[in-house]
Order: sequence, then structure tokens, then C-alpha cells
Amino acid sequence: MKTLIITVVLAFYGFNMIAQEKKVIKEGNWVVVSNIKTPKNSTVMFYNDKQELIYSEVITNKRLNIERKKVKLALNQVLEKAIETEKVISDKNLVITALKAK
Repeated sequence: MKTLIITVVLAFYGFNMIAQEKKVIKEGNWVVVSNIKTPKNSTVMFYNDKQELIYSEVITNKRLNIERKKVKLALNQVLEKAIETEKVISDKNLVITALKAK
């Protein structure tokens, strides 16, 4: 009897989870490309969920340490802005502006 009640309860929760609506989240990613010989020159590229390039920016005379929380937050904010526009962004220096704002 105990196993029957547990099975019914677990089945109820399982069906409940399936019935919930899934949110459509637009996702993307960013990639920082740099060279060992010139670490202060980097290219930051932003891609949408279809892996299409939506924004690219060249950073000169500044080393980007992507391990730092401040840099990650700035790059994620620029990614959100780039995804919101839903089209290729012309050169606007969004990354430099976001890093200076922090």
C-alpha cells in the first residue's frame, strides 16, 4: 500500500512537470580571440543561438582577463544587447563602453 501511494505521488509530480510551459530564451555566446605574442590585442565575437555572428569588436591596448567577474558581466551585458537587436550591429565599441562603466 505504501509503495502504491508513493508511486501515485511521484507520477502526479512527474505529469505536473511535463505540463509546465517552457520559456523561450534567446541564448548566445561570446568568444575572445587573442594571440600570445600580442596579449593586449583581442577580438571579441558575439554569436546568436544559431551560431551566426551578430557583433564583433577589436580591442587594442587592453588585456581582457576573462576569468574576472567584471569582464564576464560586461561581455554578457553586451551579448544581451546584441541579441535584443536581432540583427548584425555595426561597429559601436560596446565592449569598451561596458568595461569602462564597471
